Amino acid sequence: MNRQKACSETIRALDKDITPLHCVYRGRINPQSFIRMEIPFFMWEQNREQVEEAIKIVAWQHELNGNTPFIQTVADELSQLTYEKDLLEKQTLAMLNSKKLSLA
Repeated sequence: MNRQKACSETIRALDKDITPLHCVYRGRINPQSFIRMEIPFFMWEQNREQVEEAIKIVAWQHELNGNTPFIQTVADELSQLTYEKDLLEKQTLAMLNSKKLSLA
């Protein structure tokens, strides 16, 4: 079943714009891994060509990296908030010290 037919049937059944369109891609390199992408229907309906292009890019990046698409790897690295956490802890300790308070 093609993507457009699956989308049309699901939209009629659920009648929700935010219901995700699910795409599964199986890598070609052994061991084969799978990635699952979810795109809101309203985005797919508004700009099908760009969504199809994005799906192709993610699949291509998955093949290049092997385990995960490059965009996911970068997003995971950027979502690590250790620097921000350390900065907030230092600011909190500095403020407490300036008021002669402690965390104890």
